[in-house]
Amino acid sequence: MRYHLSRKFALLLACAMLALTGCSSDFRLALPPISVEIDADGYPSVWGIPLRELIPSSRVFDANTVRQLSDADIQHIEASWRPEGIFLWGNGKPLTPIVWDRSAFDNTIKLARRLGAIDEGALPLVNTGVEIMRALQASIIVRLPLKSGASPIPPRDPGAPLPAAGSSSPTVLVVGLRLTFDDNGIPSVDNVSLRDLESLGLSGLSLPRDTIQQLQRAGIQHLTLRTTPEGIRLWVNADPLPTFRWSKEMLDNTAQFVAALPILDSGLREVLRVVLPLANSTDVHIVLRFPTGGAAAIPEP
Repeated sequence: MRYHLSRKFALLLACAMLALTGCSSDFRLALPPISVEIDADGYPSVWGIPLRELIPSSRVFDANTVRQLSDADIQHIEASWRPEGIFLWGNGKPLTPIVWDRSAFDNTIKLARRLGAIDEGALPLVNTGVEIMRALQASIIVRLPLKSGASPIPPRDPGAPLPAAGSSSPTVLVVGLRLTFDDNGIPSVDNVSLRDLESLGLSGLSLPRDTIQQLQRAGIQHLTLRTTPEGIRLWVNADPLPTFRWSKEMLDNTAQFVAALPILDSGLREVLRVVLPLANSTDVHIVLRFPTGGAAAIPEP
């Protein structure tokens, strides 16, 4: 009985939220910004309330990591969930965000359902959560201890416009690749199976057979990735997914921020520092095709 009541309650919530957040509605749910301060030992305080004594397991970082982050002059990180996407700032500078429109957002939920990541029995509650997430506006800023002698860096102006996509830059790298996987997960390029090229170290591109079967059951025939002046675009079949948006400024900021993160391997930091600023100078088009299992072919986007 308790189960049926919860299902009915979830259905009522879903219907109420769907009514509030119809396609033509301007409904928004804006929460107050959450301010988190990390002390030298890695324990957080939320809105000035220390959690160290209330929740002993609330430690976020160890003291050594906090010291490393502070020494790298990383003073604060902000994340903002908006109806348009997830936006990030490091020391007040915009980093590369993930953005979406209604179609891309819905396609992501649909993909999760097709892959079995969402329990169909909880679908009314999931629909309610989806509508709340569509309307939600919430930000969190995490502040770290200031290193000795450093000048405070002001956080971003909350009233400023969200960072916009950039314009195209001269292309320095062109990559085009179409991999076609067979029923056993072995890819081929232009009908040349990579099984025949294992001596070149390409065998790692193969997929497990059960992964191929799961993709077939979900009706996923191809995945497409393209770089554009606005960022990286992704499709499942012909359905667009959220986009990694960028501009030269955001890529440079992200590269500098990542290169300063001591928690990452030094080699990886150096690679990202060099590669990220070049991203909007690339023309990349990659397609991964999977067996259709006899279903009608879906055109590529």
